[in-house]
Amino acid sequence: MASVAFEVIAALVLVMGLGYLARRWGLVSDSGAESGARLVADVCFPALCLEGLARTSAEALVAAWVLPVLAFVALAVSLVVGLAVAPFVAPPAQRPTVAFCVAVGNWIFLPLPLAGALFGSQGTLTVLLHNVGAQLFLWTAGVAVLRGRGERPLAALLRNAGLWATLGGVALALSGVSLGNAGVAGRVGLQVLTWLGSLTVPLATLLLGAQLRRTAGGDARPRALVGIVVTRLAVAPLVVVPLLGLAAGRLGLGESVRGTEELIALMPVSLTAAAMVQRYAGDVSLAARSIAWSTVLGGVTVPLTLAALRNGP
Repeated sequence: MASVAFEVIAALVLVMGLGYLARRWGLVSDSGAESGARLVADVCFPALCLEGLARTSAEALVAAWVLPVLAFVALAVSLVVGLAVAPFVAPPAQRPTVAFCVAVGNWIFLPLPLAGALFGSQGTLTVLLHNVGAQLFLWTAGVAVLRGRGERPLAALLRNAGLWATLGGVALALSGVSLGNAGVAGRVGLQVLTWLGSLTVPLATLLLGAQLRRTAGGDARPRALVGIVVTRLAVAPLVVVPLLGLAAGRLGLGESVRGTEELIALMPVSLTAAAMVQRYAGDVSLAARSIAWSTVLGGVTVPLTLAALRNGP
């Protein structure tokens, strides 16, 4: 598991470095980075959500309906932790970004290969079903926190492509319709979604590197950054993991499901957080640096914490 985590994180860091160099060499401008962030948040990421859900069977979604609910609740608990910590580490303008980055861990790009290596097909399925609840949380509570109370978040949510992509994917999965078997139009549509969705990770990671170059030097007061990284990697898991264990026992979830959910709870800040923060006028510099630092440090904390959980009582 440690070797898989290292390989995935090393690849992400290298792509971040390429984005950093692209910005340094003038291949990506500030306006280009902003447009790219909107492209990730409004096109590529929603396509990834819809495509992933479209490939989930109705039987799997119905049989494991509790996993999306569990995902939503776990993220909501992390958000509460982030909101509680934010006033102690950041001024008011940065607090929504702090709470959002603490809440939104990397629930699919990193844990998907790790869960498959650790728990086989059951781990992969758990990550995909967790994604349903995570998407609903991201495009509802997550966006509401970023936008703030005075910006009519409900109206904004209803205009979000990501929310409609998630709801459409759930409806498509429950309908039992397979795009791959829906004729030429269905296969073409599925191919388009696959292509667009596959851009999410590399494009988001490249843009993250460009944003890091733009904000090189960082904040002279790094308390908010340290607060996000420590809370995301240590404090939030200390709250969420015991709750997951309690829920797993009450609901009779298997060890593979429980282990996968615990793995997701330990993840660093999501790669798409910077694009979302930039899309909704948060502190993109803080978000970008929190992703980079939590991802690198997560290469150490995640294997150690998992080993402790597996060897614990």
